[in-house]
Amino acid sequence: MQHFPLSSVISQNFLQKELAFCQEKIAALLPRFQDCFPAANTEGLVYPPEQENFEWTTSFFSGMLWLLYEHTGDPVYLPVLEKHLDSFYHRVEDPGYLDTHDLGFLYSLSCYPAVLLQNNRRAEECFLKAAQALSRRFFPQAGIIQAWGDLNDPKNRGRMIIDCLLNLPLLYQAARLTGDRSYWEMAYSHARQAQKYLVRPDRTTYHTFYMDVDTGDRSFLNTACQLLDYYLERLPEDGVCCWDLCFTQGEEPRDSSAAAIVCCGIAGLHLGDFAAHYGEASAHMEAFSRMLWGLAPLWSQEGGEEYLPLFRQGLVCGTDPDHPAYWGAVADYDQKIVEMAAIALTLLLCGERLKLSQTEVRNLHRWLASRAAHCLRITGSFSGCWSRPRSGAWAGPGTGNSWRPTCPVWRTGIWGTVGTATASPLKSTTISPLGCTITA
Repeated sequence: MQHFPLSSVISQNFLQKELAFCQEKIAALLPRFQDCFPAANTEGLVYPPEQENFEWTTSFFSGMLWLLYEHTGDPVYLPVLEKHLDSFYHRVEDPGYLDTHDLGFLYSLSCYPAVLLQNNRRAEECFLKAAQALSRRFFPQAGIIQAWGDLNDPKNRGRMIIDCLLNLPLLYQAARLTGDRSYWEMAYSHARQAQKYLVRPDRTTYHTFYMDVDTGDRSFLNTACQLLDYYLERLPEDGVCCWDLCFTQGEEPRDSSAAAIVCCGIAGLHLGDFAAHYGEASAHMEAFSRMLWGLAPLWSQEGGEEYLPLFRQGLVCGTDPDHPAYWGAVADYDQKIVEMAAIALTLLLCGERLKLSQTEVRNLHRWLASRAAHCLRITGSFSGCWSRPRSGAWAGPGTGNSWRPTCPVWRTGIWGTVGTATASPLKSTTISPLGCTITA
C-alpha cells in the first residue's frame, strides 16, 4: 500500500483554517470543562458537563486539548489537562472501571500524549497500568480481547465487537514504550480474529461475535478488497454513496465526503490481483473515476471544496508513470478509455482549480494522449461522442470543430472548442481527454 503524507493531500491553507476553527471552538468550551468532561450524548445538540469520569468518551476532550497544545505550544491548555490527568490517574486504580476494552480510547488520548510531549512519568505509569488491564482481557486460545464485562460472566465471556479495533493502539503504544512485544502480539492477534470472524461473506461486518475462548486466513489486504467491492456495489448511478450503504437509490442524502475519501484511498491502495477481467490498473482507475460523475457537478458549484485536493492527489498519482499507483498507458479496447469521460468532465468543470504543476500537467496530458495514434471513440453520459482519426484535425458533434455535450449536469452557456489552444474567457486552459486542448 502506498502511504501519502497528509501535507500532500490537504493544502496548508485548508489545514490552518480548520485548525483555527477548532482552536476557537475549544477556547469557548475551555471554561465549561475545567474539572469535568463533555457527556457522551448531547442535549439539544449541546454536550452537557459530566462531573464523574465514567463514560468511554471522557478522553476525547483531553485528546483535542493535547493536539492543540502540540500545534500551538500555548500553555493555556495545561491547567485543564492536569486536572483531567488527575481524574484518569484515579480511574485506572478503580477495578470497577477496568472491565472494558475502552481503556484504549481512554488512555491513548489522555495519558500517552503527556508521555510524548512532556515526558510525564506519572502519566506513563498510568498509561501502562491501563495497557496491563487491557492485556488481561486477552484470551490466548481464542486470540481476542473481550469487549466488556467480567471475564467469567457467561453473558459476556468471549464477546468481541468491531469497535475494539480502535482500542488496539493502546497495546501498540505500550509495546513501543516498553519494548515488550507481547502487547503487539495481542493487538495483532485480535485484529486477525476480527478480520476472520467479524467480516461477513457479503463484505459487511457484524457488530458482535462470541468466541469459544477455550478452543480458540486471508490477508488484511484481501479483506480490504472485499469491503471495497461491497462499497462499490452499493453505489447509486451517480457514484456518490448515500449516508448509509443500505440505500442505493432514491432521495436519501449523499455522503460526498465519504465518497471523496474512498476515492483518494482507492488511488493509493494496491489492490493485488483481484480485479475484473480487464486488469487491475483499469479496475483501480474505474473505481476512482466513477464517483466523479457525482462529485464534479458538486465541485463546479463550489460545494465540497475541501475534498477537491483528494481528487487532485489521486489524479496526479494515477497519471505519474514513476508513481506506484500509476494507472498505466491506455491500450486498444481499454476500459480506461470509457473511464476517461468522467475525468474529462471533472477537468472541464473545475480543472483550473486543481492548480497542477507543469510536470503534473505534462504527465496528465501524456497519459490522456497515450493512445492518441489510434482511433478512439468514447460514448456514455454525453449524448454525442468525439474521436480522433489516425490523421487530421479533431472532429466531434456540432458545427465545425466545436461541440457541446448535453448531459444533465452541464452548465448552460459553457462550450468546448476542440483544436489548437485559443483565447479563453477563463484564466487558464484545461487539458482534455486524448490529447486535444479544450478551452471553456
